[in-house]
Amino acid sequence: MHDEEGSILRFVPPPSEESESAIQGMFPFSQHQRRVIFSEMVKAEIEAGLLRGSKRRQLMHYAAKLGIPKFESCLLIAEVQHRMNQLEPPHVLTPDEIRHTLDDSRRSHVAVKNLLVAGLAAVVVDLAIIEWLF
Repeated sequence: MHDEEGSILRFVPPPSEESESAIQGMFPFSQHQRRVIFSEMVKAEIEAGLLRGSKRRQLMHYAAKLGIPKFESCLLIAEVQHRMNQLEPPHVLTPDEIRHTLDDSRRSHVAVKNLLVAGLAAVVVDLAIIEWLF
């Protein structure tokens, strides 16, 4: 299945009654209770320190074992981080930082131009020496 832009869309069906009953047999908890358990696991990991990528992947693995879909587990992790104020706010550049960035950009363009001129001058001198010697 393709969308208007040509990218492939993947249809993920909702959990079937069979898969839900298999998970229910492994864990005698409702879907809501499994979400709460997973959220508490995330909270414990955050309280233990910064939630690094490896820990996040490990939590996602546990969520899959609990029968929680990947997308939903990502949302639960984000929700717990938000409740615990663990999400970093987006950094907005100040006008001074923007000017500094632009100045650095201009300086790098000037440096590239200077290198090109120096390289061209070296080529011309080399050609003149080669012409003079031969």
